[in-house]
Amino acid sequence: MKLTRSQKLDIKAEKRRRVRARARKRARVWYDQRQRAWRRQRQVERVKEFNVDRRKRIRDWEKQKEQIKNDKLRRQRDAKIAKSERHKHQEKDRENRIQARHDERAKEREKEAARTASTKEAGLT
Repeated sequence: MKLTRSQKLDIKAEKRRRVRARARKRARVWYDQRQRAWRRQRQVERVKEFNVDRRKRIRDWEKQKEQIKNDKLRRQRDAKIAKSERHKHQEKDRENRIQARHDERAKEREKEAARTASTKEAGLT
């Protein structure tokens, strides 16, 4: 059976349509795969970024915790030093007061001795 010219053209057009459909399908599959790969890549980058941010936040938090601890220790040490300084000054003041009292009593004794000596002299003569 011999095919007419229009039938031959129809067959060729059908082949071309199938070839183009296969090419479109290949392109769609390739694009879908690329899209999935791009999405995966973006997700990986987001996770990496999140982990970097998380590590940075953890590092900052640890630094802050360390800083707070150091500040607390520094305050305690300063308080201890201030307390010992106050204690030293109190001791010195106490010693000065005792010394002043001793000096005062010694002067009074000298005055008393001078007075008694002068009265004795007056009484003797």
